[in-house]
Amino acid sequence: GLEGLLVFLLLAAIWCWPRKPGVVSAWFVVLYAIARILGEQFRMPDEELGFELFGLTRGQELSVVMLLAGAGMLAWVWSRRVSKEPAWIGPRLDVR
Repeated sequence: GLEGLLVFLLLAAIWCWPRKPGVVSAWFVVLYAIARILGEQFRMPDEELGFELFGLTRGQELSVVMLLAGAGMLAWVWSRRVSKEPAWIGPRLDVR
């Protein structure tokens, strides 16, 4: 539920607001990484690996790297000079 349903609901909320192209993808990487880091807190680490650097599991270490990459993507997307995409709140009817 954490990595699937919660991430989906948050992305659906982001999708409803006007945004630049790539924002939803960048937010997916960030939110999925956070969900993985939190979810790994309640799982047993692999026997052959155990806890590693700073007491993190291998999955958490990889998720931290993914979180940093997602934050970089988000910063890059926000810094681009492109027009925003319209919000998705349902079909728009242009009446003339």
